[in-house]
Amino acid sequence: MNTRTCTRLTSVILLAFVTSAPATYAATATDNMVVRTNVVSNCRVGAGTMDFGAYDKTLGNETSADVKVTCTIGQKYDVGINLGNHASGTTRRMANNSSNLPYALFKDSARTVPLLDTADGLVHQDTGTGAEQTHTVWGRINGAEPVVTGPYQDTLLVTVTYL
Repeated sequence: MNTRTCTRLTSVILLAFVTSAPATYAATATDNMVVRTNVVSNCRVGAGTMDFGAYDKTLGNETSADVKVTCTIGQKYDVGINLGNHASGTTRRMANNSSNLPYALFKDSARTVPLLDTADGLVHQDTGTGAEQTHTVWGRINGAEPVVTGPYQDTLLVTVTYL
């Protein structure tokens, strides 16, 4: 091998060694990073629509709707529903202009435990799991109510109380 070839080969080997060698440092310094948060009590509520369908004056109608609540794990909460926008005393009513159609809400599917105003009766008392929890409300319109034809509606306020 001649000197020129040997010099080139040595240069290539040196270049490869220099470019592939890991970087070295003279010293290092370290510190700890603290990571933290504060989980606070929280709840969210979503109320479904209670649709009685077409009113049957002979038999009345029954239906149900769901109230979905998501609360922090271990958070105790109460779900209440007010009397609505068209109540008369403690009777819930849907309205169509000046005509009103009474209806009732219940805590149970047999419709034997009435759901009163938020202050008097709760839909449910529960403890949060961190996941959505469903609470069903049952409704009834009695038959033979003297009402005019047309659409009837009411709006209820669903309240989740937690500490």
